Amino acid sequence: MQEHLAPNLKDIPVKYDHLVLDANNPRFITRKEDQVAEEHFLEQDLNGVTKGKLFPEGKDTDLYRIEELANSIRQNGWLPVDSIFVRKLAHHDSFYVVLEGNRRVAAIRMLMKDPDISTSLRKSLETVRVMEVLDSGSKAEVQKKITYLLGVRHHGSLKKWTPFAQAHNIFTRYIEIAHQTSDTFKWEQGVGQQVASTLSIQLEEVEKRLKVYRVMFQVGKTPEVQDSPGGMEDRYYSICAEPLLSPRKTLRTYIAQDETTFLLSDDGVKRMNNLCHFNVPNREGAPLSNPPEWRYLDKILSDEDLEKRNVNLKKVEDEKLAPSKVWAMRAMELFKPTWSKWLFEVDSILKRVSLGDDFSSAKAKQTTTQLVNLIKELDQRDLH
Repeated sequence: MQEHLAPNLKDIPVKYDHLVLDANNPRFITRKEDQVAEEHFLEQDLNGVTKGKLFPEGKDTDLYRIEELANSIRQNGWLPVDSIFVRKLAHHDSFYVVLEGNRRVAAIRMLMKDPDISTSLRKSLETVRVMEVLDSGSKAEVQKKITYLLGVRHHGSLKKWTPFAQAHNIFTRYIEIAHQTSDTFKWEQGVGQQVASTLSIQLEEVEKRLKVYRVMFQVGKTPEVQDSPGGMEDRYYSICAEPLLSPRKTLRTYIAQDETTFLLSDDGVKRMNNLCHFNVPNREGAPLSNPPEWRYLDKILSDEDLEKRNVNLKKVEDEKLAPSKVWAMRAMELFKPTWSKWLFEVDSILKRVSLGDDFSSAKAKQTTTQLVNLIKELDQRDLH
């Protein structure tokens, strides 16, 4: 019988200063002798010992990029797409040991000591929602479940994550392994494979998620979108993914993405926002209201009649008409009925009824109706 390792979890609010940094964080515990007894966790945290291991004072290098993370939260706000996991600290009902998320907790503390952060950000950081591990049992049993949780949580079945949240997690792990930042990011297949192996996913999924995440972040940070009443939201992942991951070469040329940085050209950024209206609340009035509209846009872009192509593209870009409606009108122009096509359709319909069939049968009546409708359609086309 397979052992049940998934722990019980509960979403709870905890004051930021009641989250205790893990003195046995794997980042700086390399020997068994370095481990700290749990009864000393709170003391070491209050005295700054644990925080000093994560963010040593007086050193030029921010080894774990705590300050970088704090600056990101300062600029973008608190975005809890990556859950903080905790368990109750032994013998302390109101304090919780941070199992996953120590860097974020350290960054939050740094910000809360900053007198210049905004009132709204300070308020959002006062109390943080975390996932508490509730399992009882022996210490070894609980630890086994915690280890399992931390190993599979991001891409396992414990919690359904949105594609954006998965992409955010992949990006975070990628730049940690590659020793890169958002500004210095470049795609390296070897690093991507390490991320894929760590998360037990395919290399192709890592690359796809990063391509979409990079563009969402890039477009979202443009002044036109960032300073607007709208804004980039995680629910817009699908509308962004369609042109970036499409096999359609014409569409990928129209929304050009660098193969190394995964960033769009300046024209690509403008086109994404112009078509998707990220700067408008709920993307109201966007000609590309849903992902399939990109496919109709590709048909417009692939039109061999360049004059018609440019006219129809203008209808989408400037007049804000849906590509599906524009292409429907163009498709009617392209369809030219001929006698050969008409006879082929008649033959296809009549094949369903043999000479020996009862012409009063349901099949015969259905065939006759289809034939009459076809003749009516041809009559209508002839009138135009």
